[in-house]
Amino acid sequence: MERYIIHELKQPNGLSYRQIADKLGTSISTVCRIAKGNKLSKKDEK
Repeated sequence: MERYIIHELKQPNGLSYRQIADKLGTSISTVCRIAKGNKLSKKDEK
């Protein structure tokens, strides 16, 4: 799951945190934590 999130965040037109979280059935905070841990943070468009 973590590798998928990292893969999505590296895409130029990747999904938002909310879309990734919904797709994987996880929480947005989990996606944010993984993004921050891998220095891939971006603004979450709501």
